[in-house]
Amino acid sequence: MKRALTGALIFFLATNLLIYSYTPSGETKVGKENIKTIMLDDFESPAQWTAKYSKYRSQTWKDTGAGGFEDAGKWMIWKTIDDLPVKIETLTFEYHVLGKVEDAEKNFLLSIYKKDATGKEYVLKDNLTEEENKKVRDIMNMIRFRSANFLYSSRPEIKGMEGKQGTTIMGVRGKFNIGGYNRIYLEPKQDLYMMGLVDSIRVWVWGGNYDYDLYVVIKNFRNKYYTLYLGNLRFRGWKQMSVKFLGYNIEQVDQWVPQIKPLQFVRFMIVSKINEKPDRFGIWLDDLQYDADLFDQVYPGKALEKELDWD
Repeated sequence: MKRALTGALIFFLATNLLIYSYTPSGETKVGKENIKTIMLDDFESPAQWTAKYSKYRSQTWKDTGAGGFEDAGKWMIWKTIDDLPVKIETLTFEYHVLGKVEDAEKNFLLSIYKKDATGKEYVLKDNLTEEENKKVRDIMNMIRFRSANFLYSSRPEIKGMEGKQGTTIMGVRGKFNIGGYNRIYLEPKQDLYMMGLVDSIRVWVWGGNYDYDLYVVIKNFRNKYYTLYLGNLRFRGWKQMSVKFLGYNIEQVDQWVPQIKPLQFVRFMIVSKINEKPDRFGIWLDDLQYDADLFDQVYPGKALEKELDWD
């Protein structure tokens, strides 16, 4: 009798431990156990987006009088802002660069930066090798020394991530013949999908104090579209704009496996306020990212979720 009870107890514990660890469920656990920030597009690759305009877009940007509409591609640009200084004032170079590095790095820098004929500047030599280019950037990142163009044009660097952001930003301009709710749509040429349970989306935006509103349009696995408000663009300079998905009731979970379905980023939508002047608008964008919970419940046979589409 005792042996039977012992055996039953062992069976009960083993069964419940197995169920506790691996029991399949009709619900997906949403516990925010593995939140990650994921880059959706860093705008480093030129010509990967298109711009579309509402009805009253001006024919040309400069009002040249030439007939016909300019191609919308001319109203977009990808600008590279290099953080490596080509010219550095002599005193700045000697005290704020050479003065912050060890002898080995100092000798290397003096081999690629040469004082010009006037003695007022150190100039970076042309045609750096790949190894030299990487080494000088690593040194400049270590001492956090940036080119003036980078400091005045680039978005703020995130603490702890100095030197790790890209150097290309995307610019878009708009011009309309009449006021009203004029619109600009920015769409990626390739599909952009957000994996996991998406919590929020964010993008760095340069605003020129224009009274326009910025939205993102998202599509879920049921082909339902959602328009999310990022905010108003009436500010100057760089600002990271974001929106939480909570409150928009975006369905991301299905009853059939795999249960967590990706969301598709469809477009940015930029809409002018009715009283904003129509004849000039500009915006720059960098680092489109999203936050998602990548936790995925494990159960016996989970690896077979994606094995049904055999030939």
